[in-house]
This record gives sequence, structure tokens and C-alpha cells, in this order.
Amino acid sequence: MALAAVGAPCMSDNQCGTGFCGHSWGLISIPGGYCTADCSGTKKDICPSGSTCELLDNVGNFCLSTCPPDPCRSGYKCCDMGKGGGAKSCAPNQFCGGG
Repeated sequence: MALAAVGAPCMSDNQCGTGFCGHSWGLISIPGGYCTADCSGTKKDICPSGSTCELLDNVGNFCLSTCPPDPCRSGYKCCDMGKGGGAKSCAPNQFCGGG
């Protein structure tokens, strides 16, 4: 069975191809879990094809799935995370401004 790609829903780390499943914690809502990877510091190039390293305010740098062409799942929006150039990522609503 193939492991899930960045942005896929998850319940545990071993379900994700990146080996990390982000969950809701504190005031941060990560609906249904999110397969991702920590891409902070020297790990900026760790994000697989179809994802990009983005800064989530007060949380850290994580790989987020790019969009379009794929639509974002419920609880997520396709938004510009501030890198410019028209690049967009599927992010939890609260990181896209007004979710």
C-alpha cells in the first residue's frame, strides 16, 4: 500500500510518505490531520514534488500541497502564503486569512 502524499488526511505518522502527520494542537486546527514534513532551516528542500515549504505563523515551516490543479479538501483553502509569484498552497483556513 502506497503511503499518503503531502496534504492527505492522516491519523498517524506511518500513514504518510513524509513520515509525519500534523494534527490539531492548542489554538491550531488541522482538520483530519495533514501529511507534511518539517522544512525549517537547512531542510527547505525536503518537500516532495507537488508540495512547497511554507511558514505557518507561530507554528513553523512545513510542506504544504500546492494548488491548483488539485482542489483542497474540506477545512483547507488554496491561498497565497506570501511567497509571491502566484504560487498557492492548500493550508488550514486560519492561515489563509479569514477562515
